[in-house]
Amino acid sequence: MPNDLRLPGATAPPALPDAAVSDPTTWLLPELTRVLLAGDTHGNLNWWQHLLARTAEHDCDGVVQVGDFGYWRGHGEPGRYLRALQRQLRRAGRWLLWIDGNHECHPDLRARYPWQESPQASGVTPLTDRIFYAHRGARWTWRGRRWAALGGAVSEDVDTRIPGVEWWPEETITIAETQRLLTGCPRLGHVGPTVDVLLTHDVPAGIKTASRFLLSPQLAARVAAHRQLLGEAVTAVQPRLLVRGHLHLRHSAQLLLPGGSAVAVEGLASDDQRDSRSWAVLDLTTPPYAPTPDPTGPTAWFAPITRRRGANRASGAGPR
Repeated sequence: MPNDLRLPGATAPPALPDAAVSDPTTWLLPELTRVLLAGDTHGNLNWWQHLLARTAEHDCDGVVQVGDFGYWRGHGEPGRYLRALQRQLRRAGRWLLWIDGNHECHPDLRARYPWQESPQASGVTPLTDRIFYAHRGARWTWRGRRWAALGGAVSEDVDTRIPGVEWWPEETITIAETQRLLTGCPRLGHVGPTVDVLLTHDVPAGIKTASRFLLSPQLAARVAAHRQLLGEAVTAVQPRLLVRGHLHLRHSAQLLLPGGSAVAVEGLASDDQRDSRSWAVLDLTTPPYAPTPDPTGPTAWFAPITRRRGANRASGAGPR
């Protein structure tokens, strides 16, 4: 069922109704077929132009971005970055849902767009009629599948950053935020903790990764503790698919959970790589995700997630 969000090139699409703006889980629910999954974007508008071109190429309804979005000082609404990105989204006829990473201005983000403490809150907040922020613990349903968000990570380059200017302690997940995730959203029928898709920025414990930085023992311990907390949340909600960013590396793995179930973990690269490792297409019309429990064997789930090799490279820079 087409709607104005699927008209590529529209310069002035009809305004969304007020109810839709206040509740994106409603207006996105019926028509979604495909979404573009994007890794770290770091406020890079040139890279966003490239990503939105891929949405048209692959007939995607919108973009789901997994942290280090680029919400930096001066980028918050009505800041220059969000206004420019809003214009790009309107021209492309697409929308964007994003989660926070470690490299965001967290105090400003939380002050401007606080979590609404209510059993009925989904945790998805509109910044504009095209840009939506999924708080840590947010839940929503697309085509009958439960989605959730748990952004945040430890900055592995924290020693090079100025506190209060380039780094904020709110970058990390808290126990309260994981509890928010486990509570669910009764209004959406999320009365239990389990979900189908979990969006994170960091990597859960149990997935082997390598850092781009030489970490001190103290920092390495902080990174490990954070990933352990995230891993406990993943075990509790038991997603079939986890999509994450953070490491600027395209990586596919399976995470075995207690009891033998498995999570397909898809890590996306970033605008630093500027190629098809940094995005993927997810078809929401396929059967439910069902990765095989054997981490060394083939996975039935990977068919819906596609990447196009040889995509044009884009340039640009933003805060890292």
